Amino acid sequence: MQAENKFRNNLYDDPYMREAIVIIKERASERKKLKKDKPDKPAEVLLKKRSINEFLPDGNEDITILTLFTLLPYIAGVIFSFFVIAGGSITKLISLSRYHSFPLLWAIGYEILAFLILVWIMKIFVFSFFPSSEESEPKKRPIRKRR
Repeated sequence: MQAENKFRNNLYDDPYMREAIVIIKERASERKKLKKDKPDKPAEVLLKKRSINEFLPDGNEDITILTLFTLLPYIAGVIFSFFVIAGGSITKLISLSRYHSFPLLWAIGYEILAFLILVWIMKIFVFSFFPSSEESEPKKRPIRKRR
């Protein structure tokens, strides 16, 4: 018993050992926090409360929304008309520009983006019923070989 206490006291007298013990305790507490943060079952995707501000940069949200609402559909409409209507030819696209106005290209792009967003939402909905393979299988530590 006295030999154990003497050994423990020698460990705590060494500054390197004290630092190692502190580091080990910190890592253990971090692991406990990580384990507590993980939910036991897959998160309900459709029941999460979301706001548009989570997806936008901080500050100037109004300008960002207005710019994205205006430019993204227009660019998607121009790309669609370039590849589908003009057949990938810039000269045809320029000649077609006389007949295509900003609102028309914006409307085409808006429909394309709306379709893509609906497909994305459906994908999230369908895959929310199937747990991912990473969550179902516990992580395995690599086996270290002793030298």
